[in-house]
Amino acid sequence: MSVFIVHDVEYIFLGKSKLHYLAVLLNLIMPIFSISKPSPFSTLGIWKISESLSELDTSVNSSLFSKFEFIRYTPVKLQKICTALLIEKIHPGLHGKITYTENGKPEILNSTLHISISHNINFSVVLISNIACGVDAELVSHKAEKIKNKFLCPEEIKLLENVDGNQNEAFTLAWCIKESVFKWYAKGNVNFKEHIGIKKMLFNKNKREASVIFSKGEGENKNIRLHLQKFEDCAVAYTLGE
Repeated sequence: MSVFIVHDVEYIFLGKSKLHYLAVLLNLIMPIFSISKPSPFSTLGIWKISESLSELDTSVNSSLFSKFEFIRYTPVKLQKICTALLIEKIHPGLHGKITYTENGKPEILNSTLHISISHNINFSVVLISNIACGVDAELVSHKAEKIKNKFLCPEEIKLLENVDGNQNEAFTLAWCIKESVFKWYAKGNVNFKEHIGIKKMLFNKNKREASVIFSKGEGENKNIRLHLQKFEDCAVAYTLGE
């Protein structure tokens, strides 16, 4: 039996996990920002973190909070909790099966599904697919442009400077693109500047996509397509490796 108290109302459920019912009840107090299907066998979820940890803790009584009690920094704890709830919303029962490789890649135990996770202070983003995938979400700022020479070659910088719109947005998306490919590859030892080359980036009202050449491993160059989005102040890039 699972017992939750939401807005002073007690809910009692029989069967299934507490985390599953917690995700159901959170629809009452904390809306999901977006859930979409990039492909028939892939789901992208984006959760806007709009509640404080104390508000969430007092609204829902769950053992989920004790799972992350070792995290002392409140923003990170909140991101972890919201990510867990988002995973449960997309695929009930899945969060408890997630483990991490030595390279930090999340994996799902005893499953053919693949998962990629990203979060920042305002958003949690999860991509679940039947094939290898990668997603990254960053708040738009000047940070990526300040370090552009560390992860971009001169040709890429020139390409980005000609992209329509805000330059902070363009360089933040460029970082997201390379981070997504790094997560998709999942084997580590990737040099963003040498192994991932951005060849195209379109970000306007008609088309939001990018393509890269990935040249790590076995001496082969692989063309990879990426999908780009922006939610409020958050830039998102993801790939299914196609």
